[in-house]
Amino acid sequence: TGQNQRIRIVSVENIREAYGAHYPDKRRRKSLLVQHWPMVEFDKHLTEQDELWAESSRESYESIERRAASFLQKLCQLPETNIVVVSHGVFL
Repeated sequence: TGQNQRIRIVSVENIREAYGAHYPDKRRRKSLLVQHWPMVEFDKHLTEQDELWAESSRESYESIERRAASFLQKLCQLPETNIVVVSHGVFL
């Protein structure tokens, strides 16, 4: 790769922290994220509000495992050969 080649930074909603019950795990509004990190390509399915987070319930480990499996399957289909994945502890 050349030095002038742009590195893609992509935010994927599906590899987020476990959602629900804990307020720090609630995602910020999409418009705020885009404003603060204009260099990031945000997931096209990302909604303005965090529709997955609920104050009264916590995501199950089974749900996290399904999200991880889905992400890994999509990751293996990417054409890129050098990929870095950064996520939260519960997800990893």
